[in-house]
Amino acid sequence: PARIEWLRQRVLNFLLPPPPPDREQVLRALETLGAQAERAIPQVLALLDDRRPSQSSANILVAIGSPAVGPVCRALVTNTNISIQTQLLRILAEIGTNANSAASVVQGYVASGNPSLREAATETLWRIRAAPASSIPQLRKLLHDDVPAIRQQAANGLASYRATAAEATLDLLEATQDPVPMVRLAAAKAILQLDDVRARGIALRQLENDPDPANQAFFRTMEQNQGREMK
Repeated sequence: PARIEWLRQRVLNFLLPPPPPDREQVLRALETLGAQAERAIPQVLALLDDRRPSQSSANILVAIGSPAVGPVCRALVTNTNISIQTQLLRILAEIGTNANSAASVVQGYVASGNPSLREAATETLWRIRAAPASSIPQLRKLLHDDVPAIRQQAANGLASYRATAAEATLDLLEATQDPVPMVRLAAAKAILQLDDVRARGIALRQLENDPDPANQAFFRTMEQNQGREMK
């Protein structure tokens, strides 16, 4: 789905005329205003439905921050366009912890049947720092998702909760055996954030013997950094 949407957007960019320069200038000015552009939120959200949307629209909402969270959430649940919903989730992720109040809305998309929405929601869930009691069980479940990018995001999310995610240790150890290198690496990095010395040792051995060159390179770099710290 993401590839299809990318191709669709490329075709539109080729066929449609460029947006008027003055509109782009206005959008850049609004982005500069940040939270002071709050009154323009409805108009900026409407631009996301434009046949040729501008990245500046998303940047403005991110710059506005907390005041944009409520309107973005309402647009998310009322819009039926997967591409726009995905973009709205990513806007919340970029707003970060200031979008923490959106956690309950975001969690509703973690179980979406659409992989693009599910991946965006998984990343957003941990980037807004949703409450561990509800988000960690969801991230543990997502470590077993069919889509590798979602499994990777789930591991990234558990890493962000550090020792608070100790209950996910066994899930993460299992993920270090994932068939996809980027998932194995993300899982190992998450384990290294835990206080479990045994689990950390297992993760390091997995990295050392990983067949993927990039994962081995990460292990060697980490060893070199530790060696310099001990000198």
